[in-house]
Amino acid sequence: MIYFDNSATTKNKPAEVIDAVVNALKNFGNSSRGVHEESLSADRIVFETRKK
Repeated sequence: MIYFDNSATTKNKPAEVIDAVVNALKNFGNSSRGVHEESLSADRIVFETRKK
């Protein structure tokens, strides 16, 4: 089987990726799962990423 999404399975990640994931886990809620600030922050990040 060939995987086209090798970034999901590669062992080494850049420090920036690790930092972003840790930040998201600590500070964001589930996107589109409420109107509290943590959920809205996650929604904003998802929206801005999709725009890029």
